[in-house]
Amino acid sequence: MLAEIFVRYIHFGAIFVFGTILVQIHLDKSTNIQRFKRLSSFVLVSIFVAISSGLGLWFFVGKGAEFYSHNGLFHLKVTLVVLLGILSGIMVFYRGANATFTQSFVNGMLVIFSIVPLLAIFMALGVGYYGGH
Repeated sequence: MLAEIFVRYIHFGAIFVFGTILVQIHLDKSTNIQRFKRLSSFVLVSIFVAISSGLGLWFFVGKGAEFYSHNGLFHLKVTLVVLLGILSGIMVFYRGANATFTQSFVNGMLVIFSIVPLLAIFMALGVGYYGGH
């Protein structure tokens, strides 16, 4: 039980760091691309930690794969989070970034990020669960 609490703590902490830095990038009106790249690298690290700890919850210390694997909303949530991870990587490594591109890109990521907690709430309430075999 202590391991589950620890992994959940790391998972939620990484999610909060991810969201906070994403909002910071959104609110930052400077055109300093180096600052953007540095903040983007923190976004990438935080989403990696969130995905890693989420996998730990799914397969090792959480409610179990049975609970998560048979929920369509969970699969949608995982897909969106992986998409956020890919977009975070693009933010870090894309060379042709300018201020307009980065703002549009971050705005899109914020929209996707805002959907994930809603899916988690529905999932926790059992919505989307189609039962195991």
